[in-house]
Amino acid sequence: MVRSRVTGSALAASEAAIACIIERGTLRVSARELAGSAGIPERTFFRWFTTKEHVLQPVFDWGAEEFARVLAAHDGPPLEAIDAAFAAILWGELEPRTRGIFPIAFADAQGRAVFLAAMQDGERHIRPALAVLLGLEPDGVEARAAAAGVAAAVRLALERLVATGEDPRADFSALVRSQHAVVLAGSG
Repeated sequence: MVRSRVTGSALAASEAAIACIIERGTLRVSARELAGSAGIPERTFFRWFTTKEHVLQPVFDWGAEEFARVLAAHDGPPLEAIDAAFAAILWGELEPRTRGIFPIAFADAQGRAVFLAAMQDGERHIRPALAVLLGLEPDGVEARAAAAGVAAAVRLALERLVATGEDPRADFSALVRSQHAVVLAGSG
């Protein structure tokens, strides 16, 4: 079982700092200001976050954990579960944060690096729940490939959101379904 990587205090600080970043429209906010917006001392800020861009990490980690939780709890078809997990981590009441933070993070080299590292870590985190959902061996190459495919679909859908401002859920769904079709065609 994958252990939770998100603590309540760090996640709350991350959420508050992200709200500040979105309000300012840039990651070029001082660590002092981010710590202040999070209600923590600057020293604690740097104990929790290696760099100021790493303030994004707990929210990204929460997304992977929530994605896995939704996958594990869903009792419908696998593709519906994957769509539901994507919507759960980025949409609904989270839409303003989604629309606000990803354009900022993607426009900043360090912010994008934190996102990409989180995506890679997220693959490992969602793999056990995805493997159960798809009837795969959790440590097998098929489960690893499925998790990588889902993570790539998340990244590509968010890139489209940033580029166009359009709701990325249909793109995500289409990407996952095309990957699924390729896998099924290759197994026959």
